[in-house]
Amino acid sequence: MSSLGAAALAAALALGGAGDPPSPLGAVAPDAPLPFPTAAFAPDGTLFVVWVDGPHVYVGRSRDLGKTFAETTPVTREAEPIDASGEARPKIAISAKGEVYVSYTRKGKQPFTGDIRFSRRLADGRFSPPVTINDDGLATGHRFDTLSVSPSGEVHLVWVDKRDLEKAQDSHRGYAGAALYEAVSVDGGRTFAANRKVKDEVCECCRIALAWDGDATEQDGRVAVAGERGAGG
Repeated sequence: MSSLGAAALAAALALGGAGDPPSPLGAVAPDAPLPFPTAAFAPDGTLFVVWVDGPHVYVGRSRDLGKTFAETTPVTREAEPIDASGEARPKIAISAKGEVYVSYTRKGKQPFTGDIRFSRRLADGRFSPPVTINDDGLATGHRFDTLSVSPSGEVHLVWVDKRDLEKAQDSHRGYAGAALYEAVSVDGGRTFAANRKVKDEVCECCRIALAWDGDATEQDGRVAVAGERGAGG
């Protein structure tokens, strides 16, 4: 493992959710909720870590490979029920220009339901008010998001979505698992295009992987999206 990779891992494992303000280096009480961190490096070597502290999402920034975090910034401005468990942790992605993006899942009122939320880092270091990305308006499962930036700077969000399962059940049709849906922004996360279905009948609780083929000189790099198939899919 490279020194940068080791620094990111060490910073992520050290996250505690304790401190005033919350700090990535805070101690974890034995019965405290886990912070479920995700780390990423900016092109200039700055380490960014996103994590959960109670009903809020925070981002920390370190210029010394995670030894200290001089800046901790809230992503959420109001308390939200954050879905933070295993793969349902907040995600962070950074463009080739150093633009920082965050996504997470806000829990719904019913079990296994939620909404995909998104925020971008502004020029003054604050984060924009989080917005909901799934556009179906249904109180169903929108979870396990994956966030990535293409070589040309497009922001891609892919998640597990149960809107088609709901429709199938309403019309008494069979449907295994859930679907993969995607939303894309071509203006640095200011707006997103309409949701687009990527694949039917995938696993409803598995990790999604994204990989890019191309570089920033290309108008559009090709993207590969991988997810587990649903039972019987």
